[in-house]
Amino acid sequence: MLPAKKDKILVVDDEEILRFLISTKLEEAGFEVETASNGVDSLQKLPTFQPDLIILDINMPLMDGISTAVEIRKDKSFSRVPIIFLTGAGSTESLRTGFEAGADEFLFKPINADELLIRIHALLRMHKAEVEAENLSRNFHYLLVQDFLNYSTAVKLPLTMLLEESLGPLNEQQKEIINLAIKALDENIKLLQETALITKMDPAKIAISRQPKNFIRILNENIEKLNHLIKKKNITLIKNIPSDEISVELDEEHIRQTLFLLLNFIVERVPSKGDIHLGVMLNDNDSGKQNILEFYVKVSAETISDEELNLLIDRYEQAKLNKISMGKNLSLTICKLIIEAHNGKFWCESKEDGHYFKFSIPINSNHNLKI
Repeated sequence: MLPAKKDKILVVDDEEILRFLISTKLEEAGFEVETASNGVDSLQKLPTFQPDLIILDINMPLMDGISTAVEIRKDKSFSRVPIIFLTGAGSTESLRTGFEAGADEFLFKPINADELLIRIHALLRMHKAEVEAENLSRNFHYLLVQDFLNYSTAVKLPLTMLLEESLGPLNEQQKEIINLAIKALDENIKLLQETALITKMDPAKIAISRQPKNFIRILNENIEKLNHLIKKKNITLIKNIPSDEISVELDEEHIRQTLFLLLNFIVERVPSKGDIHLGVMLNDNDSGKQNILEFYVKVSAETISDEELNLLIDRYEQAKLNKISMGKNLSLTICKLIIEAHNGKFWCESKEDGHYFKFSIPINSNHNLKI
């Protein structure tokens, strides 16, 4: 039998002796411990250490505990990791500031080791219970969706047999009615498939295999796939796309899926004789190098309302929308999850000249964007 996985705790304090005493006590209690002497150091260690709980001193050089907690909570991977603040003294205002920054508990110095362990065990127990409940809920919804999907597929089969006149000839009116029923089922099946995908999808768990690929080629191939619909609706494509190759380390299958879902969503929404603007650009990172690829699609403000715009890609806000088919909303959520799995960012924004749907991804896999 494999040994039980140890819970990991990151101890952040500028006092070396206190770091030593706390980490020693925690290791004796069976925890795996990493230490950092300031907020900047702790943020650098987060991605590799992946702590289950963070003990964070408030008063530190370079970056204090409040600022560090704010930065930690910005990272979706650690937005719910329990944080215990250590402080020498605390007014009501400082406590309020700490909790607003993301603290789950406060301990006042000098630290009582037994009290610290009690708080740690309680927070870890609550956090694990929340995660387990969320996983159970996700699995339940996934199984429920699968049941509806199986039912819809089973209903479609006999209707298809009827339409093929396997059980006898049909008149035109009967064929039309069955066709309408099959189309409705197809929409329902597509929605259920996307719902199942969203239910199980997590950007941290999407398997991404990156290879250097020509992003412009992948984009143009997706545009070509939708060309028949673009021509049918007499839509004008206004492209600001470089003709040269842009090599990006990406998972081609997933990026191809993202581009198709996004472009298909836009093309279906834009009215006949409307305009769609597409653009690709290379942006500088903090070091001044062109390490970020940005892609955007712009449509007129009338295409999508301001109220709907920022709800479209949030899987927890889908129920607020009633003007757009659920399946199309989920398409954008899938796009967002795939881009985040590439350490990128997917977002919508409204400007004076229209609504923008954008995503940015690092050109090299060793560079991350702040999401």
